[in-house]
Amino acid sequence: MFSPAAGKITAFKNGEIISGGRIVADELYIDGTTGRILDGFEFPEGERVVEDTTVDLKGRILCPGFIDVQFNGAFNVDLSRVPSNGDVDSFKNDIRVMNQRLLRTGVTSYLSTMTSQKPEVYQKILPIIGATNPERDPSIGSQSLGVHCEGPFLNVDKSGCHDIDAVKRIGADCSLERLISCYGGVNLGFADHQTTQLAANAPVKMITIAPELPGALDTIRHLTKKGIVASIGHTKANYDDSIAAVQAGARSITHLFNTMCPFHHRDPGPFGTVIFSNMRSKAARIDPNKRPYFGIIADGVHLHPASVNLAYKCHPQGLVLVTDANMIAGCEDGIYEWNGGRKIEKRGTKVTLEGTDTIAGSAVNLMDCVNNFINFTGATVAEAISAVTSTPASMLKISERKGNIIPGSDADLLVLKREDSYKATFARYDSLQARTAISSDPNFIWCCNPACGAGQLHISGAESPIVICHACGARTCFNHPNAIWHEGFTCYEFDHPEGVEERRIHEAAETEALVQAQQEENDRLREQVQRDRRIAMELQEEDGQQEGSQLITNVAEIEQRQHRNEDLPQETKEDQRQASRETGTRAKNQEQAASERTRLQERAERRKEELQGEAEVSRTSKPCPGTNCSYWIVKVDGCKHMTYSQDDFTVPIDSSCLGQRSGA
Repeated sequence: MFSPAAGKITAFKNGEIISGGRIVADELYIDGTTGRILDGFEFPEGERVVEDTTVDLKGRILCPGFIDVQFNGAFNVDLSRVPSNGDVDSFKNDIRVMNQRLLRTGVTSYLSTMTSQKPEVYQKILPIIGATNPERDPSIGSQSLGVHCEGPFLNVDKSGCHDIDAVKRIGADCSLERLISCYGGVNLGFADHQTTQLAANAPVKMITIAPELPGALDTIRHLTKKGIVASIGHTKANYDDSIAAVQAGARSITHLFNTMCPFHHRDPGPFGTVIFSNMRSKAARIDPNKRPYFGIIADGVHLHPASVNLAYKCHPQGLVLVTDANMIAGCEDGIYEWNGGRKIEKRGTKVTLEGTDTIAGSAVNLMDCVNNFINFTGATVAEAISAVTSTPASMLKISERKGNIIPGSDADLLVLKREDSYKATFARYDSLQARTAISSDPNFIWCCNPACGAGQLHISGAESPIVICHACGARTCFNHPNAIWHEGFTCYEFDHPEGVEERRIHEAAETEALVQAQQEENDRLREQVQRDRRIAMELQEEDGQQEGSQLITNVAEIEQRQHRNEDLPQETKEDQRQASRETGTRAKNQEQAASERTRLQERAERRKEELQGEAEVSRTSKPCPGTNCSYWIVKVDGCKHMTYSQDDFTVPIDSSCLGQRSGA
């Protein structure tokens, strides 16, 4: 950390600056009077900046100071308890020494984090460890931005190394009144829940809560209104509980994956809230731009490197590196006394409750987390630095003064050297610089597939936003980098989910009205077919009766003639020949009668088949709704899949004459 001379302008030149997630060659000017960054060109009075002191960076990198939002202590200082002798002045002095030593790890500001304690402990310690060093004197060391209360409003089954008696004491009550009685109204910035403004000097800035506890969601809403960050953690919350918490205002997840239900294919749990979601159900999804931030402990103990990489690829803009360091960070390996009469054991960066495998915080520093993160994920130096600067500042809503190198922000600066003890951070610097240069092309986009890593130019740009990776085939949205293509949504719909929901409701109403109209038309046609069927049957009966009567008459006449011929006297040969002719005629008439009966039977069968066909047509077909079309539509697969046939050629009905229907 660099300390400018009081009252003088200091210029940093001949180096590079991490800004906006990128490393750029630039100069920087800071005002030693205010301790803030200048715009580099003019004083407020309009005079050009002339530096009093110039610092030659010699090619090194200037970046914002690191921010640790989950820091329980270090160098044998436990921020969750006053020394056993009760000497508050000694406790404050120990914190000052710790702050000075903490600068050596790159941390210029942090949230003092308290684990689960009894109410009287909170109310005694919170005023001491709240925001410190408002004058930002570099000699005092790192600055506390306030307090992160990690407990006791946790799920007792996911309390981890916390004092379980302190967790049980709240009785699974997470109402606002219970929070006030535990932490104290003054420490929260209000005396009762009716107060709507957070006092600027209130110590508590962040609270970890298990959202499944009774009253938790209402409490999250109240905290959000006060400007206090509500964070999901130490929880058995399922996916629905987690979504509800985020929708209520929760902005963060405390040490993602640790002390919470793991990801499951039937219930992704809290992790599901950081995953980009295309789900159309408003109740089951959140605005992608409002996904929560999440803490990651990249010490190689709390999480497997693959888990760190997975979380980062799901939501890179939300990842915040934290240490979760406790009092023995920076101390020698060994066994140490801890709160509640328990002991903890330090072995390297791993800290456990003595005699168990239960992790009890860590002993890692934030610079080591940055190094590990680069190795675990392949992130660039600038991307890794963002996870300890601009991203936590954004989560705490202090971006205008912390975590960024912009005019007016606090000049909390680090100068990073490639040849120093953190050279591993820059071992891949040159190759990553090439990657950054390629990415600077506005039409270049990286594949969203975490296992791919390929990139390509997308010449058509935003007008044709679907980018198909040449290497793996994954579909990425050009307008939403690092996100898979939002199937079923346009980019506008993706950015405005509320409008999409309204449009879908309107479309559903229109579809329902169309289905109702079609049903009424089908009923009308069905009634018409039934009337035609009755008329056809009546005509058939009438025709059959007339033809049958005529046949009976013809047969009767033939039989009468036959009987008359049989009664004639057989007197002459001529009479015999006449009788023979009559006999032939009678046989011929009998044959004609049989043929007539067959014809009538065949006609009756054909009429029967025609009626059956008409009934089948009425069940599976309907007239085309086009005003100028006389064809019938055949139902193929449900009411929305209709085609019509013309000259043995079938085409979709919606591409033909359906649009000609009146009112369609």
